Amino acid sequence: MPVIAPYRVYCDECDIQRPIASRILAEEMVQEHAKREGCGAADWEEVADE
Repeated sequence: MPVIAPYRVYCDECDIQRPIASRILAEEMVQEHAKREGCGAADWEEVADE
């Protein structure tokens, strides 16, 4: 059974997305992506339970 993470970090410009278990970690990953890649297009969102 797959584990569903409640958050998703993504960057459409860099074509990446990652499931993340913590909102704080998701925010940190967006900031780190901007620092490392020089890309401000990354964001995070809460994934709805289905």
